[in-house]
Amino acid sequence: MKNCIVWLFLGVLLGIFVACDREEDLKPSGLDTERLRDSLDLEYPLVREYYEKYGVAVLRRFDEMLDLKFDFHDKDSRKFWDGLILSRIVRQTEMDSVMDILENSILACFKDEFEWNGKVYRGGFVKKYFPPKILLVNNLVSEWGASKSFPTESVNAASESLQGTIHGAINDNGIVMSLNTRVMYSSPESFQKYRNDILYFLLAFIVDKYELYDQVPERFYQFSEAYYGKEIAELLEESGQIVDEVTGDTVRSISKAAYVRNYGVISNSVYPVMGAKREIATFWEVADRKRDFRLYLDQLITPEILDGEVQPAWNMTAVTRQKMWYVGHTLLNLGIDVRMLNDDPDFLNLLKLTEDELVNIE
Repeated sequence: MKNCIVWLFLGVLLGIFVACDREEDLKPSGLDTERLRDSLDLEYPLVREYYEKYGVAVLRRFDEMLDLKFDFHDKDSRKFWDGLILSRIVRQTEMDSVMDILENSILACFKDEFEWNGKVYRGGFVKKYFPPKILLVNNLVSEWGASKSFPTESVNAASESLQGTIHGAINDNGIVMSLNTRVMYSSPESFQKYRNDILYFLLAFIVDKYELYDQVPERFYQFSEAYYGKEIAELLEESGQIVDEVTGDTVRSISKAAYVRNYGVISNSVYPVMGAKREIATFWEVADRKRDFRLYLDQLITPEILDGEVQPAWNMTAVTRQKMWYVGHTLLNLGIDVRMLNDDPDFLNLLKLTEDELVNIE
């Protein structure tokens, strides 16, 4: 009898432990498809198209745990995602505005097929690479920074540390897009900042997750591969530029423009930085090949003009122009209509050149 009681007691304990474990590691069940379909606003053609054609659910009604915050094995990532505070979209008029932004300003660059400069491009980018859900909110606050969660070089980031208000976040489970229409429509600058940041972290995450760096022609990296990961001071020493010719002092920093011209790697308003963000300390290392590509991607979406320059950073030298050509054509070949990312005539005219014509760029 005692043995029966003991085994019964152990069985109850085991059941409790299993139940607790399941609560801590929630995952969508086989009924997830039915649950998601019931949550879709199918009256919007974009929602229906993305779900039926690509298997991507665009949702404003969702379960935070089942649709986003599960299956993290890294404690820092779990800390970040558990610390996200999401504000729901409730009003229908707000949802109408959000869907207009989503369809015409954010997802418009992802097309099954488009023609440009006499060539038809087909990439199937959404179906191949998008996470299964796009979660729409009107505000997003991060209690914990998580610089390791996804690339943060975006010049449009509301927070470089990913703490406080952020425009969105992304993981293997879904994309969270914070489309606060009141703030976005407050000015053209605010609208572009929101929109461009979302596009950057979406593309940068996907490129990083699927190692699409390998889709970029090796020629892009060859321009700067001799400098990748090397300390600027070391490179200045090798070139005989480590001593200031006027003062005789050791050079401790260089301008961002000099960084771009010397190494063909983009410097922007958030990377690298020193003091008032105008100069780069020589103890910094030149970006590696992955960051090199992502910095060009960021400047394709939001070109910046550095102090003392008249052209955007990507357009400063023959090398930067050639490297931007490779970035633009990589996106085109992936099925991304770059005209929706950057409609600058200088940029589009650059892309119209053939690869053979690049050697004539000055």
